[in-house]
Amino acid sequence: MVSLDYVKAFSNLKGINSMIVRQKAILLLAVMELVARKIIDSNKIQYNEDLEKAYKKNWEKFIGGGSYDSHYAAKAFWYMYGEPFWQIIPKSNSTNVLQLMADNNIKPSKSEIEDSVKCAMLDVDLYFLLTLPSSRKELKRTLLLSYTNLDEDEIESNVEENYDTEVISDPNELFNSLRVVKECTPALSDDTEGNDSSVYGSLTLDEKIELNISYFTFLKQHQIERSDFLQHFPSVKHLCEAIYDGAISRENSGALFVNIYLSFLYNLKYSLMSLSDASGLIDKIIEAIDKLEKFEPVQQPIEEFSNNDSVQNDEEISSEEDNPVIEHNYHNLDSSWTERKEAIALISYADGEEIEDIATKLGQPIATIESFIDSHQEEIEELKNKRNLLQEDVISEDSQDEDTETQLADQEKQLALKVENHNNKCRLYNESGLVMYSSSGSVTLLHGEPYRISMTYSSLSINQIEMGDSEYYHTGLRIIKASSRTELYKRLSNINDLGLLLEDIRRNEVTNEWEVLVDHSWYDGNGNLLEEFNDEHESEYIDEENITQEAPTNQNGISLDILENYSPKGKIKHIRENATTPYDYLLMLAITDFIHFEKPQTYISFDELSSMMIANAWEIEGLQPDIRGKNVLLDHCIDYLIDESGNNMLSPLYLKSSKELIFQQIKDYPMSGPYEEAVDVLVEKAPFEVVNNWIKTNDLMELISASQTFEMRNLYAIYYSKKNPTMQINPNWIGNLHNDYDNLQAYFQALYVDYLQRHE
Repeated sequence: MVSLDYVKAFSNLKGINSMIVRQKAILLLAVMELVARKIIDSNKIQYNEDLEKAYKKNWEKFIGGGSYDSHYAAKAFWYMYGEPFWQIIPKSNSTNVLQLMADNNIKPSKSEIEDSVKCAMLDVDLYFLLTLPSSRKELKRTLLLSYTNLDEDEIESNVEENYDTEVISDPNELFNSLRVVKECTPALSDDTEGNDSSVYGSLTLDEKIELNISYFTFLKQHQIERSDFLQHFPSVKHLCEAIYDGAISRENSGALFVNIYLSFLYNLKYSLMSLSDASGLIDKIIEAIDKLEKFEPVQQPIEEFSNNDSVQNDEEISSEEDNPVIEHNYHNLDSSWTERKEAIALISYADGEEIEDIATKLGQPIATIESFIDSHQEEIEELKNKRNLLQEDVISEDSQDEDTETQLADQEKQLALKVENHNNKCRLYNESGLVMYSSSGSVTLLHGEPYRISMTYSSLSINQIEMGDSEYYHTGLRIIKASSRTELYKRLSNINDLGLLLEDIRRNEVTNEWEVLVDHSWYDGNGNLLEEFNDEHESEYIDEENITQEAPTNQNGISLDILENYSPKGKIKHIRENATTPYDYLLMLAITDFIHFEKPQTYISFDELSSMMIANAWEIEGLQPDIRGKNVLLDHCIDYLIDESGNNMLSPLYLKSSKELIFQQIKDYPMSGPYEEAVDVLVEKAPFEVVNNWIKTNDLMELISASQTFEMRNLYAIYYSKKNPTMQINPNWIGNLHNDYDNLQAYFQALYVDYLQRHE
């Protein structure tokens, strides 16, 4: 649900009488206050003293009249289970008790809630909206208008947030938690005294506290990376000095540690944004991130490189996913999320700017901008309408000529670009020698258009390079993605400057797929060598089915060599040892696909999961036809969906259709017949069996409950309900899944094929 959906839900709270709905409204106001004060810092709502005190305070403020009952908060907490955005998570031994209470309309007491309920869980989207001041105001206004007797002036004065500085929780808890973490790492010192003249000593107490929390929390949650992190930063003071000095760079640190450090810096930056006086430290963190993620702009003429400088460093070879490029050189003096930035985000998006560019400009995570845009669609449409009206007022008879002139000007800009490729790094310069674009890999110009070529250990990719609203360029659509097993990858694997052999790029008019000409041979979008056809006979191949069947997606099928030469990280490697069905492998393929989306999806419903598992099995059968017939359940499902697609889907599907197309076509298609049968079997056991590699228990409810804490560093959490079971990918695993995507895909494809071949 987006913002308007929550406004509607908040204004129509369910209840058998007005007292219950008022109790629920006050509870939501209490939750908002605790989120604003950073006492609630996730979508998991604990029933505790903090919540009770906040509830009582809001009740007395907005309801009053001496009508407060100490049990109101507990009643409201329980009754909220009927709202679509509120889910009660029971303790492992209390599921049946809670279900019995719900079925018989029995409300538990405060003590029963404390004994039986682990937490309540908000929709992730709702929690995000509650972290934004503007969204909180809107939702608070809705509650006050709907469930109190305040007039409009009183409502407007109360939606302005001015929470007192009263600390609800015991302040010693923070330092006790730090002490506990320190006991696990006795060699460390948090330097909380700060009685020195160092950079750390100059920080405010709030900055020191937040820095220590982030530091020790990171060490606690990243046990595998802990030793490497401590080698660079043996104390908080060393960390602080490194941030200010910019001591860590890609040149003096390994690629793995750089990614670890980047993850830490992003989390630290987000944590500090809640402080009003941390702009200086935040600026230094932004500078450190920029240094790690992009080249510094160069403003001198291009220098020629000698031939001796063209040797690639394996450590530097990475895809754009490993090294996100920030194209614009913005310096944010105020990195907190403010109403001014909200206005800038709205105006920029209405003017056609990409979300990624807006995030860069404002110094905010892409996810933050994306969610904010989704929740303000009405304001954006209004701004767009105003823009259109203004444009209509100034349209002249020469508009077409002006468009032509603009196009010619853009072409001139592109033709004026100068290319620099060196040590797996590339830049585009304008006529003045200013850097317009920088990235890893190589860049080449074809027909006046720039393209980026990047090669990793496992894959090769070619992306369009697009011009933004300014003169700067950014990495655009990926048009070629070739695994290490393909002919294209092998042809370019020993070339230092990848752009040297790239001769042409075209879009096939028949298949609508991108193709690339390398060393006098054409390759398709997957890197497979194409058979060349004469133009006069090309019309014979208009039938999409014939094209799909005859175009070799992978001439070698699924290679099993990777099973001997590759081992995944962590306990993912144990999945191979413990799998009892091939569906465990399909599940892993599906999870990596969701993380590899352009916008990674970390919350995955079981319906979506099963559809992606089917799409992967389908793709494998297209690549490895000899396994056809070895899994009757999925064969019937695939045949059924192929038949259904002919008349009932947007476009027909074939045995060798792409995985991406298959998933998009079937994910929202009504589940019936063999499709429904396959879905039920795929998710009946696999999600629980795979997570069991981290959490060793035979108790299903205990397994589900334990998965939700991520204490065992498990790959995902399971939130199980009859209507909409869901998994959440552990954020600490996302980077690994994304960066090792090609290897993991090849590995689990091979395991799936091997399983079917061994269990005929």
